Amino acid sequence: FFAYHHEEAYKCFLACLTLSPDCAFAHGMVALCHCPNYNFKGDAYYESTNHPEEERAVLAEAGVNGGGDISIMRRLYPSQQVAAKHALLAIEKIEELKRRHK
Repeated sequence: FFAYHHEEAYKCFLACLTLSPDCAFAHGMVALCHCPNYNFKGDAYYESTNHPEEERAVLAEAGVNGGGDISIMRRLYPSQQVAAKHALLAIEKIEELKRRHK
């Protein structure tokens, strides 16, 4: 994520999630990589990253291939939908960890 290499960081964190799908940190970083930043900000970001139909098509293709094909998921960048989904997954994983370690 360092030095504004958001897309490359996204690819690395996707790889982490293939090894550890319950990793809250990796889900949070995927979300962060997709969020507005210095290079993607304002209305232009939100207009250019809202493509739910493409996300559905890519996810359907990934499902056919077992869901672990990182090259398919890489096509969704940047995406508001991916950011929202992984942000919620990170929160769920953190809440699960809190319940386990009370």
